[in-house]
Amino acid sequence: MSKMQSKVCLTLQVIVCLRRPRFPAPLALRPLASCILLLASFFLLPPPAHASLTPPIASYTIDVALDVEAKTLAAHEIVTYVNTSAEPIPDLVFHLYLNAFRSADTIYMQEIGHGWSPERTGWITVSDVRLTDGTPLTLEEVEDGTLARAELPTPVAPGEAVTIELDFEAQLPQIFARTGYAGDFFMVGQWFPKLGVWQDGAWNAYAFHANAEFYADFGAYDVTITLPSGYVTGGTGLPVSKVDHGDGTLTMHYHAEDVIDFAWTASPHFLEATRQVDGIEILYLHLPEHAWTIERVLDAAEAAVSHYGSWYGPYPYARLTVVDVPNDGQGAGGM
Repeated sequence: MSKMQSKVCLTLQVIVCLRRPRFPAPLALRPLASCILLLASFFLLPPPAHASLTPPIASYTIDVALDVEAKTLAAHEIVTYVNTSAEPIPDLVFHLYLNAFRSADTIYMQEIGHGWSPERTGWITVSDVRLTDGTPLTLEEVEDGTLARAELPTPVAPGEAVTIELDFEAQLPQIFARTGYAGDFFMVGQWFPKLGVWQDGAWNAYAFHANAEFYADFGAYDVTITLPSGYVTGGTGLPVSKVDHGDGTLTMHYHAEDVIDFAWTASPHFLEATRQVDGIEILYLHLPEHAWTIERVLDAAEAAVSHYGSWYGPYPYARLTVVDVPNDGQGAGGM
């Protein structure tokens, strides 16, 4: 596997589509009505006595609050980046993927040629960016605003690290291109300022195109999500804690290692079904109206883990989270 392939592969998300068969059957090979998304940038099985599979390069700590009425995010982000190259790095370049949905004029929307409307607007705005010692940085949008660049006061030397803090707000679109909301269901993907990859003396980071992949460095993620206490969440990695604040809100804390991204979902209607397969927990977050899919989905996930494990090696994460999406939210279908 090439270096580029290795950085892309763990973002994979899989769509499994199901509809109620007219007669009992283990699988229905028909067009489907409800869609299941697999969050597949997951948590490494906790290693008791050895280091991570991949040295962390870009790691993130994010504290985010979801406003379920306004469909917005407000967040504080800390990014630690390690220069593993042989040259000093003078700046940082971030992806701001949600800006692809802020108007009909973005590169993404022009390339697909349809789908944008004021009701489907999405955007992300960084209000403050600084080094951890308080030194302010200026973040300048590049191209259509799906990229932004911050020049550093001192280049990051080879083998050294830099840590910066950002505050940002984001508007989620109605479900579009696998992210956003449908009523009180949320699929939150490509939602935070995320570094490109320093490669061959420059940043490998491009504006968000319609036919594009998500390329990033491996790292660790600590993400806390605050939202109404009636909501059930799922996310990359494993839950660390759940705190009910007694004011109608709760905070979920997730941790993940050896991943290149973090995605999460939330709904007040999710129910949980689980199965253990070769030491891996398969968690199915499903909606009550799709309870008939439980065994079929768990069977399919078990088959995938077992067969891909035989073909390519053991699945290296502790949990596989499968997410059922509502009938009016099938645009959340996978990558």
